[in-house]
Amino acid sequence: MAFEKFGKMIGNIASTTAKKAGEQAQIAKLGLDRAGIERQIEGVYAAMGRFCYSKIKEGEVFPEQLNEYCRDIDTLKEQLKELEDNIAAHKEARDAAEYTVSEDFKDLTGGAKAAAPEQEYVAADLVIEAEPVVEVEAEAAAEPEAPAAE
Repeated sequence: MAFEKFGKMIGNIASTTAKKAGEQAQIAKLGLDRAGIERQIEGVYAAMGRFCYSKIKEGEVFPEQLNEYCRDIDTLKEQLKELEDNIAAHKEARDAAEYTVSEDFKDLTGGAKAAAPEQEYVAADLVIEAEPVVEVEAEAAAEPEAPAAE
């Protein structure tokens, strides 16, 4: 009976650990997705900068293409915000998962706040007498071994 309760507690711990690990893996994946979007934004900024630079060199001011780049950046920023919200939700779920101990196991241990019994130390004057080691005569130890059968 005690082993069943202990097994149930270990199962709860394993389940919670697996849940936390899954949430952490999801957080890491979403972090990689976020980094990818941030690189895309930087790419759009670079393209926009090259475009603006070339247009300015040509003497143009505020072309329509600039508005398209701004829309692309706005779209990517919205995606980035959604990812950050998703990451926050997974972190919250990970942090909310708790290890639980069943009531049955608490009964076995006397409850979470059970006081440890006082230990009593008893002085003991024990003398252990060892038997003398029996030495094997040198002749018996040096007997030749039988040849191995082929």
